[in-house]
Amino acid sequence: NFPPRGLGMLIDKPLSVGTQFVVDLPRKSGGLVSFLCAVVHSRPSSDNRTQLGVEFTCMLRQPASHGDAREAEAEVRRLRASVLE
Repeated sequence: NFPPRGLGMLIDKPLSVGTQFVVDLPRKSGGLVSFLCAVVHSRPSSDNRTQLGVEFTCMLRQPASHGDAREAEAEVRRLRASVLE
């Protein structure tokens, strides 16, 4: 599921509402674009998986390496500071 402001997905482990993570999506022109996402709803599915609804928080400047949460958090701080200035 791919609504304009987020994603619907099934995953193998539960995540709490508010959890943030980076997802890489393919560009039509090639390459990837990375989005910082936040879980907005999480519920068990019938097949012992977790159904998530996630919202795009921001687009990152370049694809993030998986597990690079510090860089994603720094990017969010940079974006928030630029909006608030």
